[in-house]
Amino acid sequence: MNENREISIDALRGLAIIGMILSGTIAQLPDMPAWMYHAQVGPVGFKFRPDISGITWVDLVFPLFLFAMGLAFPFSMNRFLENGGNSPRLIRKVCIRAFNLFVFAVMLPHLSPYGLPESAGIGRYIFTLVGFAGFFLTFSRFPNWKSHERNLNAVGYLLLIILLVVRRFVFELPFSIHKNDIIILVLANMALVGAIIWILTRHNWWPRLAVLAFYFGLRLTADLNPSINYDIFHFAPLKLIGNWIPEIKNMLSRVGVLTDQTVYFSMNFLKYLFIVIPGSIIGDLLYRHSQEKVNKKSSHNSNRSKRNSLATILFLFIVVNLIGLFTRNGYIIYLGNIVLLITCEWFIRQSGIDISSFMRKSLNWSFFWLFLGLIFEPYEGGIKKDVATMSYFFVTSGLAGLLLLAFKIWFESYSFSRIMVFLPKVGQNPMLGYVAVTYLIVPLLGLTGLLAYLNQWSLTGILPGLVKGGVLTSLMVIVTYYSVKIKYFWKT
Repeated sequence: MNENREISIDALRGLAIIGMILSGTIAQLPDMPAWMYHAQVGPVGFKFRPDISGITWVDLVFPLFLFAMGLAFPFSMNRFLENGGNSPRLIRKVCIRAFNLFVFAVMLPHLSPYGLPESAGIGRYIFTLVGFAGFFLTFSRFPNWKSHERNLNAVGYLLLIILLVVRRFVFELPFSIHKNDIIILVLANMALVGAIIWILTRHNWWPRLAVLAFYFGLRLTADLNPSINYDIFHFAPLKLIGNWIPEIKNMLSRVGVLTDQTVYFSMNFLKYLFIVIPGSIIGDLLYRHSQEKVNKKSSHNSNRSKRNSLATILFLFIVVNLIGLFTRNGYIIYLGNIVLLITCEWFIRQSGIDISSFMRKSLNWSFFWLFLGLIFEPYEGGIKKDVATMSYFFVTSGLAGLLLLAFKIWFESYSFSRIMVFLPKVGQNPMLGYVAVTYLIVPLLGLTGLLAYLNQWSLTGILPGLVKGGVLTSLMVIVTYYSVKIKYFWKT
């Protein structure tokens, strides 16, 4: 493992990617347990039910990724500044990365095999495999051809453009800049806005927390129309330009850009700062801890079993809250958390574990976000992923912080790190992991005829339905793991 990386962040990000892929590939069967899907999109009908409150493990995976993004800000950007970079150059780098994510978000649905007509046969799989090659060239770092990397990236962009032309004139499917992968589009917004907020507040947390307070107030009053708050929250740059200059609106509409629809930025996307900013605060603590020169390895080894027990207690917070919030059992939610909190603090004091200042402060922040979220839980009709409630942001931030600390402890154990080595490996190349199934594995299985068999077999029962998800997710892990071993990382 690269000594310059924080393995717990990679592990958290890797778990999020694995969770995303597994939840998206298990078969949708009416007899499958409801907690295997999003709480609001479960069996029998798998239709979106906004009236259903609660969360499952599936609803936790995207917040884990967002939290890991916030955690990574101090590591990537502090090192850039410490290596001679300055704030203007850093902001330029942030903007380029956000643009790459935006391109990625728009290209994904246009190159997906599921977006092409079935009448295309194996042609749609070949098309998607070429698309994967385009993504690989566009976003990869090429350690063995470093001097040619920009040219290879440019070839990748050109290949993606050619595929869009093929899609338009061969498959007769139009291009739309409004058609995007919403998860990646949100990440692009957070990579831009969240990173700039960190740059401007890197020496002081209070302005960072003030951003959340002001946005919270804006969100609470966003639907009071007419009001300036309504205008701010529903601000859309293109819509404003289109209203002011009708000629530009007409010109953009001719090329498929509708000024009344989101292209990149949306004030509503900023709600995910409630997860990214808490992650960045703990990321600051973790970065400072990583810079300490004091070697605590011997003390950690002497308390190994006790520290692992503490990590288990922290993990139980995730289990208890997911069970309580999904079943809507208030006794589990409140009594379970209080008992675990008391147990955690008692265990730390009685076991004699020498926890670091980072661990103590991070625990405090995680408990704060978790219990703040539980206080907000009845608000907005109970915790929900969509439309996301305040409780959802705070609870998932707290749980993500506790899971990070559990990983921090567990990965100090040689046996655990050997068994779970695939988690941080996947986390080191997350965007490749995100697309590997749809754009590489599925087309290959489709060309060999195995995909039709796997899909048909997965509908015969709960176990086959789960096995399908497990097989596709395992293949993704293998592909991503190998890419890290040969050091081909995607820049996004």
